[in-house]
Amino acid sequence: MSFVGARLLVVVSTAAVLAACGGGGAGAPSALPAPGATMAATNVPKVNEVQTVASNLAGQQRSDGAILYTSTMIEPYYANIAAMGALHSGVDFANVQHWIQWYIAHSYAGNQWSIPGAITDYNVASNGSLSSTGSADSVDSYAATFISLAAAAWRDGNAQLQNYVAGSRSNIELI
Repeated sequence: MSFVGARLLVVVSTAAVLAACGGGGAGAPSALPAPGATMAATNVPKVNEVQTVASNLAGQQRSDGAILYTSTMIEPYYANIAAMGALHSGVDFANVQHWIQWYIAHSYAGNQWSIPGAITDYNVASNGSLSSTGSADSVDSYAATFISLAAAAWRDGNAQLQNYVAGSRSNIELI
């Protein structure tokens, strides 16, 4: 998948997650609906769009579980959002688990802040090897999106994913 495809994966996944949680910057409705009435969904991606994005996750995911942001970069924040989109599509539980495993494993690497459980961005060399950039855009947002993903995986995943998350509780708490 191209760089543009990777960005599209993030954009559509983000739209799916924000629509699912009611976010997206639109603010509160100007008037509440009458009791028993329903509100029409606006700007919500079609189910087939979300499933396409989730299916494309496999094309962005390395065999070690990392989700590429570009062909040369892993940014855990965006990978968490992409995995959340895949999770909500209901079609990609195995790849979501594989990403969670990668994230947990890399949260034990040292970091410049000496914060247990913090994770950095990674460069991907032409030979496929990874190296930490030593930085992250926002350590707290990386952790928050990961914990949100883990909570959703436990709540909405299949039995295997739920069991994995339950067994990873101490790692998730550290993050």
